[in-house]
Amino acid sequence: MNALSLNRKMGATLLLLMCLLLAACGSSTANKGADHSAVPSANTVEKETGSSAATGGKEIKHLMGVTQVPAKPQRVFVMQNEYADHMLTIGEKPYAILVTPQYNDKLLPYIAGKLGEVELVKGGSEVLNLEEILELKPDLILSGKGVGEQAYNELSKIAPTVVLGVPDRSETASKDPNAGLVADDWQIDLMKIAEIFGKEDTAKQEIAKLDEKMQAASAEIAALPSKRIAYIRVRDNELQLYGTEGHPLNYLLFDKLGFQPSALAQVERMDLSQEKIPELGADYIFMQADGADGEKLMGEITQSSLWQNVEAVKKNQVFIPEYWLYLSWGKLGREAIIDQIVEFIK
Repeated sequence: MNALSLNRKMGATLLLLMCLLLAACGSSTANKGADHSAVPSANTVEKETGSSAATGGKEIKHLMGVTQVPAKPQRVFVMQNEYADHMLTIGEKPYAILVTPQYNDKLLPYIAGKLGEVELVKGGSEVLNLEEILELKPDLILSGKGVGEQAYNELSKIAPTVVLGVPDRSETASKDPNAGLVADDWQIDLMKIAEIFGKEDTAKQEIAKLDEKMQAASAEIAALPSKRIAYIRVRDNELQLYGTEGHPLNYLLFDKLGFQPSALAQVERMDLSQEKIPELGADYIFMQADGADGEKLMGEITQSSLWQNVEAVKKNQVFIPEYWLYLSWGKLGREAIIDQIVEFIK
């Protein structure tokens, strides 16, 4: 995260929060004796945002501690796409969502039609706009681990904040949010959000439905004469070949669906030079471009002579997926991936 951008935003937001607090104190005698020099607490800001966490709510344990959340959150701001996926999975909808330049500051297509009217906060976590979040008046914020560790106090002053993610499994765990990830860790956040809404049974039922879908798709993939795949991520100035572990998508493709890795694939993702593309040794290639710069680079690659000589390209077995790396964190996204794969291999 760009610490300078975030600190500037935090400073401006804290000033705005102080003004709100002083205005509230000036119009009410109930606050006499309060320490007006202190930064407003989460409960104070709840009066401004309309949160009902203090009345009839529940306590939720999460990565940054324990937070009291509203009994029935109505204005939930989600800071990652998969949190919207999880809410939709249990029959709820977010009020606002943080979108990122990685997918051009838009809603991912698979989820856009299901969300209906939703407020978009653009720019992603790199330039987190705390003032804009404050103006939304959320009654609950669902944050990821990376942002939560840096901006939890500031977010909590806007609304009750729950920090989601996979907990560190050892004292020496890497700061990589995917460190130590195993096959079904994506379900941790789904179950935590289900707990907030009291819908744990619904979440378990939806997971069971997904398991059935994966088993059916796995049977079709098992019947393929060859099933080596390469998943390539095209970023602004680099290519990455994803491995067999370390990300929900990897576990879905190899562990759940039964694909086999290409000749160059390792356990974890690796940088891939264009000169190595002919050595991929893949029957199928899936390529994801991040943002406009990634799309530009992918266009250059796919027009090159190196690319045209790749066996999977000659057989027309290349698929440009819908940001599978993001979809793979949610039940609805995983269903979309499976549907696209089954259609593609027919």
